[in-house]
Amino acid sequence: MIRLVFFILVLGVTQYAAAQQAIPETRYEPVGEAFRVHGRLSVYNGNPSCRIWIVGMNRILGIHEAEQECPIPPDLHQILKEDINDRLIYADFVVSPLTEYREGVMQIVSVESAENVVVTKRDMRFLKRLTGVIK
Repeated sequence: MIRLVFFILVLGVTQYAAAQQAIPETRYEPVGEAFRVHGRLSVYNGNPSCRIWIVGMNRILGIHEAEQECPIPPDLHQILKEDINDRLIYADFVVSPLTEYREGVMQIVSVESAENVVVTKRDMRFLKRLTGVIK
C-alpha cells in the first residue's frame, strides 16, 4: 500500500513538473505582402480572441497574439477596452499575413493600420467615427 501511494505521488510530481515547463512560443514572420480588407474587428471566445470578419465574405482573419492580448494599434485597443464585449470596429485594415491562405482555415495576420474607422455597439448603434490612418 505504501509503495502504491509513493508511486502515485512520484507520478503526480513528474506530471506537474512536465506541465510547468515552458512551451516554446511560435514566432511568425510575414509570409506575403500586406493587403487591405474592409472588415469588422471584434473580440471572440477562443484563440485568437481578436478577429476580423471580412465584410461580405465567409472569411475570418485571426490576429496573432504573442506578447499581448489583441495586438492592434493602441487607439483601437483603447476603444475595445471601453466595453470589450460590446464593441465592433469597422474599418479598412491593412494586414500582413503570418500564415498562408488555406480555404476553410482561419488565416493569422497582424494589423498594420486602419482607416475610415466606425465604432458601433453589437446592436449596431453608432458610437463614433475616427478620421485619418491609425497605426
